[in-house]
Amino acid sequence: MKVQKESTWNPADKDFARLLADLAISAEAMGLVRLPDTAISLDLDLLDAVLSELAKAGIARKHIAQFRSTEQLDPKDTVNFLSYLTEVLEESPLPTHEWEGLLRVFDNDDLAKFLNVSPSSLTRYARGQRATPDEVAERLHFLARLVGDLKGTYNDLGIRRWFQRPRSRLKDHSPAELLQGEWLPEDPSPQAIRKLARSLVLSSAT
Repeated sequence: MKVQKESTWNPADKDFARLLADLAISAEAMGLVRLPDTAISLDLDLLDAVLSELAKAGIARKHIAQFRSTEQLDPKDTVNFLSYLTEVLEESPLPTHEWEGLLRVFDNDDLAKFLNVSPSSLTRYARGQRATPDEVAERLHFLARLVGDLKGTYNDLGIRRWFQRPRSRLKDHSPAELLQGEWLPEDPSPQAIRKLARSLVLSSAT
C-alpha cells in the first residue's frame, strides 16, 4: 500500500524535508535503500520508497502500516512519525544490510580495521557465511549511523578523508586513530566522533 497522496500539508514543508532527508540518507548508509547520485526529491514518493524498505527489513512494520492506511496526513503527525522512525533506526542494528552499505564507502581493509576484525572474517560476515558477532554488529551499526551523518555533507571520497584527518575537537587525533581495537559505541572517543559528525548535520540544518 502506497502512502496516500491526498493530504492537508505541503511536502516542501521545512521540517518534513529535513527529517525525510535525514531518514533517507540514514537508510542508505545502513544499506536499506539506494539513492540516486543526482539530487533527490524530498516528496511522498521518496517517503513511500523508504517506508517499503524499512518494512521489508522488519522495522516499525505496525506503525508503517498504520501510517500508510491513514486517509489524510496531518503535518504534525507526519513530522512526529519521521522523528520516531529516525530514533528506531538508531536502535536497530541490521548487519545483513549494513555490510553492503558500508562496503560502498570503505574498502575491506579499512573497514576491517575500524571493526577490529580480519579482512577474511569481514568477507565471511558480509557474505553471510558466518553470523556477525554482537560486538562487531554494534560497531558496524555505529559506523553506519556515523556515515549517515556525514553523507549529508560529504560524498564517499570526502567521508573517507574525514576519517583520516586530525581534528582539534578530537585532541588532534583523526577518527580513524580513535576507532581502533575493542572499542564500544558508548565509549568516550566514539561518542566524541559522533558528536563531531552530528554537528555538521545541525549546522547545515540552520
